[in-house]
Amino acid sequence: MPKPHYKVLIVDDSPDDRAVYKRYLQRDPDRDYTVWEEELSRKGVAASQLIRPDCILLDYRFPDIDGLQFLSQLQVLASEQIPAVVMLTGSGHEGIAIEAMKRGAQDYLVKDALTQESLWRAVGNAIENVRLRRTLEAQHQQLRESEARFRALVNAVPAFVWAAAPDGTMTLVSKQWLTYCGRTEEQLARDWPQLALHPDDYERCVTQWNQALASGSLYEIEVRNRRHDGEYRWFLTRAVPVRDDAGRIIEWHGTTTDIHERKQAEDAQARLLAEVQRINGELQQFAYIVSHDLNEPLRTAANYAALLARQYRGKLDPTADEYLAFVADGAQRMQRMIQDLLAYTRAGGQDLTFTPVDCEALLAHVCDDLQMAIKESRATITHDTLPTVSGNETRLGQVLQNLLGNALKFRGTEPPRIHVSAQRRDNFWVFSVRDNGIGIDPQYIGRLFQVFQRLHTSTEYPGTGMGLAICKKIVERHGGRIWAESLPDQGTTFFFTLLPISSTEGELGIHTYLKGATDIVG
Repeated sequence: MPKPHYKVLIVDDSPDDRAVYKRYLQRDPDRDYTVWEEELSRKGVAASQLIRPDCILLDYRFPDIDGLQFLSQLQVLASEQIPAVVMLTGSGHEGIAIEAMKRGAQDYLVKDALTQESLWRAVGNAIENVRLRRTLEAQHQQLRESEARFRALVNAVPAFVWAAAPDGTMTLVSKQWLTYCGRTEEQLARDWPQLALHPDDYERCVTQWNQALASGSLYEIEVRNRRHDGEYRWFLTRAVPVRDDAGRIIEWHGTTTDIHERKQAEDAQARLLAEVQRINGELQQFAYIVSHDLNEPLRTAANYAALLARQYRGKLDPTADEYLAFVADGAQRMQRMIQDLLAYTRAGGQDLTFTPVDCEALLAHVCDDLQMAIKESRATITHDTLPTVSGNETRLGQVLQNLLGNALKFRGTEPPRIHVSAQRRDNFWVFSVRDNGIGIDPQYIGRLFQVFQRLHTSTEYPGTGMGLAICKKIVERHGGRIWAESLPDQGTTFFFTLLPISSTEGELGIHTYLKGATDIVG
């Protein structure tokens, strides 16, 4: 391994002494040196600026300026790049050597007691001391710059950033915190809970903070903090422990983020939901009352129309028979419309209980209910393997029954062929019901799911135009959506999405319920 190499400047007015120092250095077994010599102090100062030596061997007495003055000029010219200096003095001048060390020299040697080993040791130690000093200074400078960048970053982020000691005492507070609270860093470090927290949040916050300190777990809480003008705003505070290699907590790093607008929006949303539920309850009650009040006179009119038709059919003129048939048919269609309207309000307004629903078994039940229509139309219904989903079995049965019923009803000249399938996409199952019926012009597809919207007359295809609107309401209550793809005379495919069995009603969130409830109101 090669020996380290250093540059040494010898400044001494004695040629013999310079020769001795140079000879000793050349014998150093651990280091190599390049040596320069100067006999006058002023020339030595100038030479040090050109050579930039690692070490200067400096005599004290010179004809021009002494060694102490040399050191003073060296400090002015070299600034922080002062090389290592070893002062050489005669016997009895130890006081001068000590003064030289105060002015920047690293060591001194007495010429009369000088040995080559003591010179090696003094030069090596002096160079190493200067190297360590420069390293420490560079590290301190990097630390200062890093801290300055860190504080600039802390003060730039929108959240309030802070740090705390293992016992919870604040050690760092961003300027945003100080500005918001109108307090000093010392005040917050001393008693931030008492100064900042809302009285109603104080005990809860302090208790959870102490629990986090004791357990070393993540700290997270929503509290109100006092602004400098006395107003309280909601904040989300989080803190994580920082541990050493042994797992001991050495610091806590935390952020405090203003969530006041979000909290206000949540409160407003919750109130809008207290209100939507109330209105839905009133609508449900209103719908039941209206249906009862309307059904009674309709039932009476239908019954009397039937009696008239049976008793007087053929006894009056043909026009009267036709009118009686119109009355009976209109009353029946009005009754079906009221029933479908009630089904629509129930689909969106009632709380739904979600359970695992076996869609293959559900399809089998629906086909049993539609058995007469299937036989009459000579329909063929096939399906792929269907999944188990999270939902309300009764309501999902309505969706399948309405979609299959439409496929049986809106058939062409060929017997209906209906296929039901499901594919997993991301976090949803996408169901499809495909038929070979009369199809739909794409420009009218947007009207399919609207209340009382019909593309055909009741004479052509009976119904109230509520079935697909009910399907849409039910699917949306399950957190999904429904749509159709079709062309005239080429059949129609209805698609709808449902959550897998791993999902729960809670995962649908407040948004799904609120959306369905709002649709009922609107």
